[in-house]
Amino acid sequence: DFALNLIKKFDINDQRAFFLECGFTTKSINELCYPTSESASSFINGLVNYAKSLGVNFILETTFLDYQNINNNLKVMTTPKLNNDFFDKLIITTGGKSSPKMGSDGNVFNILLKHQYSISNLYPGLAPIYTNESTSEVNGLRVKCKTTWLKNNQFLYSESGEVLFKDKGLSG
Repeated sequence: DFALNLIKKFDINDQRAFFLECGFTTKSINELCYPTSESASSFINGLVNYAKSLGVNFILETTFLDYQNINNNLKVMTTPKLNNDFFDKLIITTGGKSSPKMGSDGNVFNILLKHQYSISNLYPGLAPIYTNESTSEVNGLRVKCKTTWLKNNQFLYSESGEVLFKDKGLSG
């Protein structure tokens, strides 16, 4: 809801101007805005570079272990240990449980609970769904639809929006 409300405050022209400031052009597909390249990496790289230009420091390829607030300075514990482990602000982007091989295995939720954060129900989002059926014939096709996730014929989750077919399933 937070992101959706933020997006609604800016019309498409405001969004396109911001993305251009981030270093990439956009185009519309089915009333949605995409990088001209149609590559998520263009979007990610643009936002990361923009954030870096504002002084944001990204810490990648580390395991977040915990943090402490010491006199309004945040001491961050990671593996491997950081050269400078004190920060004035901390944004934790966990990836939920979407990709254990890449580090988003859900372990950070225990750390957040320890610091009195509440964790809402988790749902898959922006993670691919692999199918048993071959989807290679429709690879690259984008359609608006409703997807429903069933397991053993039991309803688990449903969402409406745009789906991008990939070689081995769905994305988007």
